[in-house]
Amino acid sequence: MQPNYKNATFDAFKNRTVLAIVMTLITSVVMIPGMATYLPLHQNDSIGLPILFFPFIWTALFLYSYLARSVLRIWLVMVSLTLGHGICIYFALTAG
Repeated sequence: MQPNYKNATFDAFKNRTVLAIVMTLITSVVMIPGMATYLPLHQNDSIGLPILFFPFIWTALFLYSYLARSVLRIWLVMVSLTLGHGICIYFALTAG
């Protein structure tokens, strides 16, 4: 009897595709102004550097959404990154 090996990449394929397309875009777009709040750079560089990082952040999150073993873990990572950077943005806008 042969062991049954199952590739985790193809588990919940529709859910992973939604994560890869929608949540990756939302998370990476929210991370850009969020990163500008905590990076210790000059005012001009604090938004320029995250914009330059955007393709790398998007690619890493996209690949992670297909390669991680647990779909629940992917959701937790994406939502926590989005909420964490959203909170940073909120405090930066209301600290005025």
